[in-house]
Amino acid sequence: MFDDISIIEARHSDALRYDTLFRQKIEELEKNTNISRVEMQQWYQQGFLSFNPVELLEFDDRHLYEIVFLGGIFKSGLPESSIKQILENLPKPYCYNPERTFYSFYCKEWVSIPSIEEITGSYLKHLVEYDEWELLHDLSDQIKELLDNAPTEDDEIE
Repeated sequence: MFDDISIIEARHSDALRYDTLFRQKIEELEKNTNISRVEMQQWYQQGFLSFNPVELLEFDDRHLYEIVFLGGIFKSGLPESSIKQILENLPKPYCYNPERTFYSFYCKEWVSIPSIEEITGSYLKHLVEYDEWELLHDLSDQIKELLDNAPTEDDEIE
């Protein structure tokens, strides 16, 4: 049924690898996420949250992603036993982009939706692999036409 769709394994958010410029206090985080410190503390005590929210003075993006990701799951209405089951094979910390990572109940695994750049690159490699040269030339012509009509730096200055 879905033979030509490849599953993209869940990937941690880039926030886990890069430092954050803007940090939030707990009050801001609660307001921005609609998740209370009591909920966060419960998740930490249950082993879901990788950090103790009570001990932190400021929260960065990796904390935000983890809280929002878990918040979406816990507020989904799934019973806690189901939550534990679907999270058991997902690597911690749960610092995943909640807009790009989801659980596929069909495939019974976590999936991350790739960026448009990743999809395009993968598609182009696929076309090369299957000798789709005519289609690649058509795409090249379309891209060239778009670039020929794109504004230049001089156009933007005016």
